[in-house]
Amino acid sequence: MGGDDNPLLQEMNQQQIHRKMRNRAFLRILVSSVVCYTCFGFVMWNWPAPVVSVNRSKEQSVHRNKDSAFTPVVIVAYMRSGSSLTGNLIQQDPDVFYVFEPLHGLVRGYQKEMLKQFPEFPLLAERPLMVVREEVEDLYRAWFTCDMDYIISETYRYHISFFKLGYKTQLLLKCLENASEIVYHANKMPCTDYLRKLCLESRHRVLKTIRTPLSWFHGLMGEFPNMKIIHLVRDPRAILTSQRRFGECARGKHGGLAGCTKFVCSSLEDDLTTFEMFSKLFPNRIFRLKYEDVALKPIAKTKELYHFLNLKYTDATEKYVENITMSGNNKSFVLDTVVPNSIDMIDKWRTKISDELLETVQTMCRYVMNQLSYYHFIKPL
Repeated sequence: MGGDDNPLLQEMNQQQIHRKMRNRAFLRILVSSVVCYTCFGFVMWNWPAPVVSVNRSKEQSVHRNKDSAFTPVVIVAYMRSGSSLTGNLIQQDPDVFYVFEPLHGLVRGYQKEMLKQFPEFPLLAERPLMVVREEVEDLYRAWFTCDMDYIISETYRYHISFFKLGYKTQLLLKCLENASEIVYHANKMPCTDYLRKLCLESRHRVLKTIRTPLSWFHGLMGEFPNMKIIHLVRDPRAILTSQRRFGECARGKHGGLAGCTKFVCSSLEDDLTTFEMFSKLFPNRIFRLKYEDVALKPIAKTKELYHFLNLKYTDATEKYVENITMSGNNKSFVLDTVVPNSIDMIDKWRTKISDELLETVQTMCRYVMNQLSYYHFIKPL
């Protein structure tokens, strides 16, 4: 009897064929599931990124940037690093249109919308910047080109209460106070044209953010040949001491002290690497500013900053710098827009940092501290 005629072999072959068919069917289902999951994830991680708006905004920016005389500027910083003070120093030049934290509304709006639409997936709202990266770039582009229709068309694209922190954006609030009706829709919001006019008349359009990695500006730096970046850094021990005081490193938030420290140190480390790359790709267009240098020599560093941005440093500017950094004003400002006796503030964190935090930061931020020449200490003061 031939091997092919053996009933047992035939049955075994038949079973093998069935197994192969089942495996192929399972593989098709698995691949389909992965594809569907990937597609769903892609949609979710890029929601809401309006392709039409992005393309429209890019076309507008290309058209407006030909032989343009304006300079887009971004202050890339970290929470409690002195970014509000830096923004105020820069906006003393009347030719500056300054926007405080343009992503705040976008992030908060996204989180609320995601929790509303997908309450069973709360983690989707935990890291919103990764989800809306494309729209982040589109929003920055809109501010640079004064495309107020795009910005105001959705309430999640701005945080109107933050407008009061910009000398020119706060004028929008005054305009709205006199408006008879406020309708938050494109081309219908009162005073939009007024805000656009203030923006277009300003040759320096400055955005301050603590919510964007430095690497995300690569595309915009290529798109806007006049664009400049100020990378503001501060001793991570001072940053985390202040963040902890404001509840940012609580046990149930950001993974507690270790998670909070890891996030800050990782962000700084990534941005330091990007800074070196940008310095080669875009020479003379990126500037590192240390908060400690501003506190130690506020007038000299402000002059250096103004020179980098090609701003006009006047007697009025110097008087302002003196008043907010050396006046001895004892008022407490949450956003650090005023630094009384700034020299005394440089190491003030050493009297407040705990042994645990000092050891944690100096261990996890060792590379960053070495790169930025911050000395290690054995114990707090």
